[in-house]
Amino acid sequence: MAVTNNKSKTTLVLVVSGDVKANGEYARKTIRFTTLRTTATDDAVYSLANDFASLLSSQLYEIRREDIGELVTV
Repeated sequence: MAVTNNKSKTTLVLVVSGDVKANGEYARKTIRFTTLRTTATDDAVYSLANDFASLLSSQLYEIRREDIGELVTV
């Protein structure tokens, strides 16, 4: 039995530096972009994330791709 993932939503998540905490460390802030195409390649999402990050004054810590889909048998 073969199974496929029918993606219904793809989200780009950028984790960047936020405000300075009382101990002097930076808090991390999450920025979500929820209107990505589910067919976007990982390379395209990574490139887009770096383009967005270059516009921010905050330091980029992490790039995540979150896919939501339904697993169905084929």
